[in-house]
Amino acid sequence: DWQGGWERLSVPRSILEVISRSDARTVSDLPFVLPFDSVEYYTAEGIVRPRSLTYVSSQNRPEEAILAECRPRNTTVKLHRSLLDASSANFVLWPGCVELSRCTGCCNSAMLRCEATQTQLRTLKVAKIEYTRKKRLRMRETVVQVEEHLACQCQCRTDATCASHQVFNAAQCRCISRRRGKRRRPRCTDETCMSGTCLVAP
Repeated sequence: DWQGGWERLSVPRSILEVISRSDARTVSDLPFVLPFDSVEYYTAEGIVRPRSLTYVSSQNRPEEAILAECRPRNTTVKLHRSLLDASSANFVLWPGCVELSRCTGCCNSAMLRCEATQTQLRTLKVAKIEYTRKKRLRMRETVVQVEEHLACQCQCRTDATCASHQVFNAAQCRCISRRRGKRRRPRCTDETCMSGTCLVAP
């Protein structure tokens, strides 16, 4: 699974890094990204089906998939009661959801995630429908503030999962092997010299 992380893929890391650094958006872009000396690329008059090795004519060629690149898109966002009062459960907000611009899309690496780099707060007028103790409905207009995304960028994931023998290096945005060395005892101080638990400073 591409999104499941590099550690579970059998594809060489060098190939994945080439793809992650590229600006490829369609299948047609990949031939200009991948190293041709190590890739068998089927093109020209048909499309190879790996199992049957049959070809589809160019007249019936399927639509080319385009990368859903990281950018703001209109997204359905639920309006939670906590926007107004997290301690009460005797009311609902209407409408229950709205369309907001949010960062969505994928990045060319499992180590990257589409994140907002510029946001703004929008103030929306909504209806608070409350069920009172007298078992009556009370509706009043109120306002809530919601976040909208204006700009997005593929950024390093902070929750990347590494193998047990690796640690996540945020500077390189990748999992690296742990450094295993002999653990040295601490240097002595005047108070601990007599305990014999530390090394004597030269």
